[in-house]
Amino acid sequence: MAYPPQFSDMVSDVLSRLNLPANTPAAQFSTGTGLAPVETTQDAVKRYLNDSAAELARTCYPLRDTASASVAPSTRIVALSSLTSMSGGVMWAARAVTFNGVQLRHTSRSSLELWHRTWLTDPAGVPGDWYEQGEDGIGLYPVPAAASGQACLGLGGLLLAGLCEGGGVMLADGLVVPARMTDDDDTLPYQPDLVTLCIFRAASRLAKKNAQDGSLAVRIQEWEAEWLNGTSNLLARLWRMDPDLAAAHFPALPSGK
Repeated sequence: MAYPPQFSDMVSDVLSRLNLPANTPAAQFSTGTGLAPVETTQDAVKRYLNDSAAELARTCYPLRDTASASVAPSTRIVALSSLTSMSGGVMWAARAVTFNGVQLRHTSRSSLELWHRTWLTDPAGVPGDWYEQGEDGIGLYPVPAAASGQACLGLGGLLLAGLCEGGGVMLADGLVVPARMTDDDDTLPYQPDLVTLCIFRAASRLAKKNAQDGSLAVRIQEWEAEWLNGTSNLLARLWRMDPDLAAAHFPALPSGK
């Protein structure tokens, strides 16, 4: 496989491991109209490869990026998934936030409720704090006023004219999942051994749909073992290098911590 591995190469690798042609039926999904469109094996491989790449980023291999959004006046919550990142990936966790070029303090909703009892009805102004809201939200306090009177800086420090006439520009530094691959020459922001982990993951998931081939059972175990060993090693390394960052990828401390 050439470096960097391209999407078409990854798909071919998975198909060759499964010894399946590209256009065989892989799964059926109800449409609610009595029809059950068939998903081809190649389409299923593409979906599983993208899902595996996203799973790797969310569980053990952080991909950092900066993303931006134009925020309208009185906006309280901005969806992370609506931000535009420099790499094209989808942000799933923010670590730092600026508004119109000013760094915001990180707080929590419970702290706002404790120290600012009227925070939900406080007048709009220049946001000074940000907090997480659910799985996909960044909250701003106070909500931005109709005109901030500040310069609006976008990605790369470029002036975004007109956006600050109401609301402003929010930048978030955080963690993203890779942009989904669609074209044959698309690539992943991973080293070749991590791409191979995604191939193992996609192959094992699709192999479980093929009950007719009994020889796949052993290979499924091998591929899943490779995935589990690889991701466990990546997470262990992350805990050694950056425990705070590792905590964002793992819901609880690993055994022995």
